Amino acid sequence: ELIVYEEDFSASQEISKTVFNWDIFRKSQTVTSYGTALYTVDLSAVTAESISYEETSNVLTIQVPHSCLKTVTVDVEKTEFSDVSRKIFGWGDLTLTPEQQNVIQQDLQANLEELAGRPDALARADQSAVTELTQLYQNALNPVDSSIVIHIVFAE
Repeated sequence: ELIVYEEDFSASQEISKTVFNWDIFRKSQTVTSYGTALYTVDLSAVTAESISYEETSNVLTIQVPHSCLKTVTVDVEKTEFSDVSRKIFGWGDLTLTPEQQNVIQQDLQANLEELAGRPDALARADQSAVTELTQLYQNALNPVDSSIVIHIVFAE
């Protein structure tokens, strides 16, 4: 697998607590998490049948799989907490149990993964894949024949 694209994302979630489910006792805070998504192309799927050469135009066409989301790594150090917003009787700090903190972290991770897996993000990764793979194959072929034009297409 070749890493062809990285993109940073952020996701926010509001945490709130209230007493007796009365809004006048509500206090809330927004947590924003940041992460980096890595997109890869599996070059092991490129076989001899995936490559064609047109001698008259000197174009080498290589079919590759679409890029895919490999991982989303959350940068915990960049996590931001807004000031606590309080209603008229929402005194004190907003404290969470370790279980509640874990649920929030999981939700933020899921939100980041959802953002990174959207079609527009995958399309940007594919655009980058074409550029990266064209350069990779062009550099590999330059010592042999620098006049060969590389054309990357996605296998369907």
